[in-house]
Amino acid sequence: KLNQLERLDLRGNQLTELPKGLEKLDQLTMLGLAENQLTDVKGLEKLNQLTWLELNGNQLTDVTGLEKLTRLTNMFLENNPDLTEAQIEELQKALPNCDILHDFD
Repeated sequence: KLNQLERLDLRGNQLTELPKGLEKLDQLTMLGLAENQLTDVKGLEKLNQLTWLELNGNQLTDVTGLEKLTRLTNMFLENNPDLTEAQIEELQKALPNCDILHDFD
């Protein structure tokens, strides 16, 4: 059953938006969306079981909603050239238990 899926890797698929129905996979704990063309993360906020999220190598400009994923322990945001240091800092404040990898030192 798909709705019991816990891990999904969609890296390198040239995705420009999240696949329809992804938000219904509410048992996901690990989601790989690296190396796509995503600009936002709308819909991901419903996946509140996620502990691991790969968004590196996209075109993200907005990470609004990710602050609701309070179970996250690892998030990868490197190589998203349009994300600002301020956006990352806000996210880190909202998710103090999450290790957020990014391009800022």
